[in-house]
Amino acid sequence: MDKGKLLIESLPYIKKFKGKTFVVKFGGSMFQNEILKDLFIKDVALLSLVGINVVLVHGGGKDINYYLKKMNMEEKFIDGYRVTDDPSMDIVEMVLSGKVNKDICSRIVNEGIKAIGISGRDNGLIIGDRMNGPYGNVGEIKIVNTKVIEDLLDMDYIPVVSPVAEDESGNALNINGDTAASNIASALNAEKLILVTDVDGLYKDYKDKDSLISYIDSKLLKKLVDEEKLSGAIKPKAMSAVEAVEDGVKNVHIINGNEAHSIILEVFLENGFGTMVGRNENE
Repeated sequence: MDKGKLLIESLPYIKKFKGKTFVVKFGGSMFQNEILKDLFIKDVALLSLVGINVVLVHGGGKDINYYLKKMNMEEKFIDGYRVTDDPSMDIVEMVLSGKVNKDICSRIVNEGIKAIGISGRDNGLIIGDRMNGPYGNVGEIKIVNTKVIEDLLDMDYIPVVSPVAEDESGNALNINGDTAASNIASALNAEKLILVTDVDGLYKDYKDKDSLISYIDSKLLKKLVDEEKLSGAIKPKAMSAVEAVEDGVKNVHIINGNEAHSIILEVFLENGFGTMVGRNENE
């Protein structure tokens, strides 16, 4: 009976979101847990099967760290961004666009869903400039050319995007995965941007697990970012959420991928699972 009630509760949301576009970004420790990774892929397959257009943007930080260590190369982060010199840029692109991207595509195809892996460098999908500051080849996005994604969606493929871009001279840039997903969602006028991470969402006080924020409007979240009340790896996620909502994405969800089926529970049930960011308090 409980399972039946859950299915009935999800029906209005399945109807509501059929034909809509969701951009989903995932990474973190899920990459290291084969069970969670497979469950996540099944959730993505379910979204596709009920008629939602899914665009998947992935990270791969732990895999990058592993190969940097094998090459005796330093890993360094500032403000949540990976400092990327020329040699480490080669590793970043190799791991993201090669190893990680193809593994994800293979897993989706094994669920009977069509998927194609692309890089932000393919067909000029993402064009950017180097970010000002001590970040090396970390890029800021200038243009997202969505035609290749739209063409794949029209053919019922799930585009799987690695967040590597290039500048106007063709030089590779390392793009924060949340930033890439936010910009792609905005360019596609997506219904939802879903950031799957290692934490349950945003907290009023990270030391108090009962202070999870289930809903916050973009103006208040921007204020928290501007006042430096959010820091570390969560800061780029919060900034990405604000930018996406301000650019027309209806809602952004920040959820914990370490909980099985969190994406399904967040999207299809009345009481969500993580933090939802909207345009105003009444939305």
